[in-house]
Amino acid sequence: MADTTAKLVEAPNFTKVLQPLHAGQWVAFSHDYSRVIASADSVANLLKNLSKEEKASDPIFYKVPSKDSYYIPTNQ
Repeated sequence: MADTTAKLVEAPNFTKVLQPLHAGQWVAFSHDYSRVIASADSVANLLKNLSKEEKASDPIFYKVPSKDSYYIPTNQ
């Protein structure tokens, strides 16, 4: 049986870059997840908020959960 632990990727730590105002918003992260470039209530508005240079830098889009929502995985 092959060792699959070498293929695991560590999840980024968003606690240092996300602020309470980002809850429920779409955000665009820098490619290394070190900063939020822009945020908006929809992807369309997020794209409008990004400059041409920011779009060219291949930002990573992420929907920040609202404060009152939780993710509970299932095994189905």
